[in-house]
Order: sequence, then C-alpha cells, then structure tokens
Amino acid sequence: TMQLLLSLILALNIFAVDDRVPDDTQPPYLRDLPVVVIRNDNQISDGRGHYLNGITATGFLVSPCYAATNYHVVFGNQVGGPVRGRTYRVRVSVRGVSTEADPVSYGEYRGRAGAGDWALVRLHDCLGERFGWLHTSSIPLDRLAGIPFKLVAPDETFSGELIVDPECRGTRIGDDSSIEHDCASRPGYSGAPIVAVERDTPVVLVVNQGMGVKTLPELV
Repeated sequence: TMQLLLSLILALNIFAVDDRVPDDTQPPYLRDLPVVVIRNDNQISDGRGHYLNGITATGFLVSPCYAATNYHVVFGNQVGGPVRGRTYRVRVSVRGVSTEADPVSYGEYRGRAGAGDWALVRLHDCLGERFGWLHTSSIPLDRLAGIPFKLVAPDETFSGELIVDPECRGTRIGDDSSIEHDCASRPGYSGAPIVAVERDTPVVLVVNQGMGVKTLPELV
C-alpha cells in the first residue's frame, strides 16, 4: 500500500472558480467507485494563521482497510508534519456507511503545491471488504499531459452520490511530481481520484490536490 501511494502523482486544479457542471450520466461502474467522503472535525490550521473547526473532503479506498487522501485534508496546512501528541482521527464514509480512521503514513508536506500532500488512513471497519478498492496505473508522469482522464468525486451535498467530469486533461507538468489539470474541481474535492479507464476498469492516475484557492470555510 505504501508503494501504491508513493507512485501516485498529485494533480492541482488551478481554477479558483469553476462553473462547469460535472457529468452525472457516466456508466455505473464509474459512479459506483469506492470514493469516500472524509469528515475531519479536528481543529486544523489553514496555513495563514487561522484554524478551521471541521472540514469535508474526499478520498478513495486503496485496500480493504485503508484509504488515501491529501495530507492537508487530515492535518491541515501544517508544514513540517503533524503536531506531536495530537490525535487526527477522521470519519470516512462510503455510500452512507461510515467508520472512524486514523492516519498511519503521510508525505513530507511543503504546502499545497508539492508532492508530499498525501496521507494514508487506516479504517476501524474495513469498508473495502464491502465496497472494493481502486488500483493505480503505471503510466509515467511525462506521458500524462494531454491524455484524457476523468475526475470522480461526491456531489455537492456529499451525501454519497458520485458525479464524474467525463473528460479533462493534464495541462502542465510541474517539477515536483505534480501536474496541473482542467477538471471541474469544486471545494471539497481535495483527495478525489482522477482515473483512466483501461479495459472497462477504472485505475487511478493522479490524486486531486484541490482548487488552489479555498472558497468556502467548511470545505477544502
């Protein structure tokens, strides 16, 4: 599982405001993916001297008992690692079924433009045994720019229904294992999987890193 996370590439949506509406008419195998809603009720830093009391974001199951998301979803914009001695427990939900989860591994976070913005959480109840999990693609970073892919994320209510941006692309490759993209990313889509379909099987290409600008206080 660690190797899976280390192989993932982060994708940053550069739009502060994006009024496009993702397509919700995609095949069921896309709208039934084990994409999770992550609720973090801890007080976490926004990186600008303020603290948020509760955020809602996205992730996805990577094995029966583990989910992947962004570092800043779990720990906030706490550069240099989480505060020693603090508990960062979150709640993970798949299609209305939820369980608590604890972070077990995370990247070397340097802010929301770096490759260290990832975290792995272990679920108290192994929801992947019921809902399955996603695998990753081995397509290298230098081949991602310009190829079509799909962003899969919760609807705006975060009720468990998924919506799909049916075709977006990488626009520019960064120097830190990241790639900018033009997917219709909304507040709360940090940690969402961006997938390609290989032989009718969705595989994760990159992990959405957010919109660049947080526009709602309760969402990342």
